[in-house]
Amino acid sequence: MQVYAAAACFAGQAPVPGNPTFQWTPLIRSGWGDFFTVNMESVIFNGKQLDVPATAFSSGYGTVLDSGTTFIYLATPAYQLFAASVFAAASAAGLKHFTNKYRDNCWSGLKPDYADIEKMFPPASLGFGGGTLLQLPAYRYLYQFAPSGTYCLAVFDNGNSGSLLGGVATRNVLVRYDVDNQRIGFAEMDCNKLGKLPTEQFNTVKQPAAGVIAADIPQLQQQQQKQLIKVQQQQADQKQQVQQQKQAAKQQEQVANQQAQQRQQQEDEQEVMQPKPDEHSSLAAKVKATQAEAAKDQTESEQTDPVQDAPLKDTLVEVGGEAYEEALDILDQAAVKAQAVFTSAAVAAAKQQKTVAAAPAAAGAGPTSDKAAAADVQDSNAAA
Repeated sequence: MQVYAAAACFAGQAPVPGNPTFQWTPLIRSGWGDFFTVNMESVIFNGKQLDVPATAFSSGYGTVLDSGTTFIYLATPAYQLFAASVFAAASAAGLKHFTNKYRDNCWSGLKPDYADIEKMFPPASLGFGGGTLLQLPAYRYLYQFAPSGTYCLAVFDNGNSGSLLGGVATRNVLVRYDVDNQRIGFAEMDCNKLGKLPTEQFNTVKQPAAGVIAADIPQLQQQQQKQLIKVQQQQADQKQQVQQQKQAAKQQEQVANQQAQQRQQQEDEQEVMQPKPDEHSSLAAKVKATQAEAAKDQTESEQTDPVQDAPLKDTLVEVGGEAYEEALDILDQAAVKAQAVFTSAAVAAAKQQKTVAAAPAAAGAGPTSDKAAAADVQDSNAAA
């Protein structure tokens, strides 16, 4: 048997040699894009219809007949039942199963060039709307793989995306796309002989009148032009959508970066506003010590008030009334100055304690500046 990978395709009312008998099924305008689908209704293996749910045939984009695809891709429920049937037939025939480098399911131990393949693997078929059956003998669902005599399953799982019927399903099948009548036809044909038939045999079907064809050309050109414009518009819309998505993603990334920077800045500020416990305790202790020392000096100053010192007072009395009053004024002025110095020292100590509580990092607070602050307080007390 000679098997050829390609099918013969004719469009519209093109003449076909030998007037083959076609089985027709409706073409359905797909809702997924500008292409047609067919309504597949059943899968049959070795004369038995497989129990495939109807929803499997309508999933995704439906069923597309695509000669540009090599193999057959079925929705998961249909694939699983079909593959299981093939496995059972191969096992019953005693064939050895293995997976090739592409992880396809294969069997060895057969003759090359499809010589006895149909004896080992039963026929199958696909049922379409209108009662049409596309026959699938073994060479339409298997492909030959090296070494010679090895064959692999040409049917694969397509998930829930729909079904694709590639070129392997239409080997030696004449496919006619009759778009005017919204239908597609299948006819058994030896495609190798079809290419060798004399030209006159293609004229067995009456040609449409030349005037009719000429009249249809402008309309076809307009349709093609509209179709091209529509495709170009769809491509432009898709490109614009991709650009918008990229721009939105970039903006989201920028916002996320800004938020991260703000959070980091807030954390840094909080860390600066919170002084280290040991530094804060050290400075507070020094300030308190300075304040205590200043208070002690003040107490001692009050206790040694010259007015209360009896010997000094008696001496002043002896000098005379005016001298005594003048001496008292001088002592009062000295006491006022001493009190002012003490007050200034206390204010400076309070400011220092407030500065320690705030402890900003930018002020460069540290052991050295702490000592300098304490020294300033002590200098103020010494001046007092």
